[in-house]
Amino acid sequence: MSGNFSDQSQEMENQELVFNLDAEGREELRLIDEALQRIAEDAYGVCQECGKQVQEGRIKAVPYTRYCIDCATSQEE
Repeated sequence: MSGNFSDQSQEMENQELVFNLDAEGREELRLIDEALQRIAEDAYGVCQECGKQVQEGRIKAVPYTRYCIDCATSQEE
């Protein structure tokens, strides 16, 4: 850490940002691995909540999605 309080504060903020980005990246990789497993099991594109086909636009926007738009929306509420 730097001797200057202002520099220390900035370094801590930067470190927190790096940790958060790392956590987000790890979560996204986990979701991608799950999607690859669903592909291998021939279950890719099927909503894990309602069992219906996930909309093509949703798959294009979020290729590792587990839920259709309706189920994803209801889970966010």
